[in-house]
Amino acid sequence: MARFLAAATASDGTVVGGARGTLHVGERALPWEQIRSATWDADTAALTVVTDEDAIVLSFGDGADRLLALVRERITASVVLQRSFPGGRVVARRGLTGERALVWQVEYDAGVPSPQTEAAATSALARARADVGL
Repeated sequence: MARFLAAATASDGTVVGGARGTLHVGERALPWEQIRSATWDADTAALTVVTDEDAIVLSFGDGADRLLALVRERITASVVLQRSFPGGRVVARRGLTGERALVWQVEYDAGVPSPQTEAAATSALARARADVGL
């Protein structure tokens, strides 16, 4: 079991813990670099964690402050490079344990991208990869 830097129990009993290289949600371990975003809704006390595969919504009562601060810090720390293009951005993330290669993500501002936006994304990705020597 990973050693948690911070942890909290969600309202449904799910233990959520942040370790050096991963966010643990129950039995699921999510490497920080594979998390696209995490948002906190103070009105509903809900944390939404978005990965390439899905979005996980967790409700908390009191006591999640340290976990929320860690989630923000770890996700921010995983970003190596971010380049904007018209309609979105390219993000390169690295695992915080230093053992994993860069993870490249293209994030679009809204909806289904147009062919022009996809072309801009492809160009931005190529430039970003060149910037880091790939």
